[in-house]
Amino acid sequence: MKIIFFFVLILLSALIFLKITNQNQAELDQKITPTVNEKPKVVIGNATIFVDVAKTTEDQQKGLSGRESLQQNEGMLFLFEDDTYQGFWMKDMLIPIDIIWIKDGRIIYIHNNVNPQPGVPDEKLTLYAPPVAIDRVLEVNAGFSERNGIEVGDSVDISALN
Repeated sequence: MKIIFFFVLILLSALIFLKITNQNQAELDQKITPTVNEKPKVVIGNATIFVDVAKTTEDQQKGLSGRESLQQNEGMLFLFEDDTYQGFWMKDMLIPIDIIWIKDGRIIYIHNNVNPQPGVPDEKLTLYAPPVAIDRVLEVNAGFSERNGIEVGDSVDISALN
């Protein structure tokens, strides 16, 4: 009888320890790792995209380079102080993307399904540029624009940026 009681006591202690450990880890993860929904958002039609914002030259140069994946409704928004014909390339990119060119809150052009160019020397990388000066660029997963019916002329709401 003492052996059974001792065994049950050890089992209950182990279960309580595991529950506390898992609960503490979940709380810690929640504090450390921001969820996608906590990021600033861009809305185009019925599509909401949670974005990392590239404001500085350094952020813009790095962009999504080196990222292995994006969540389905995640992207990067590039903000420019002045209208620009800023070109984009796929240097060190690991994932295909759509490049959405924005001017005065409207989409003016979309480069769909732009693929990485691994092993291509910098001077031979394709340069993607807008047909007119823009003030914003949004990068999202390749095919996102088509899947969500996003088209040239659509309004882009960035009022929810923090």
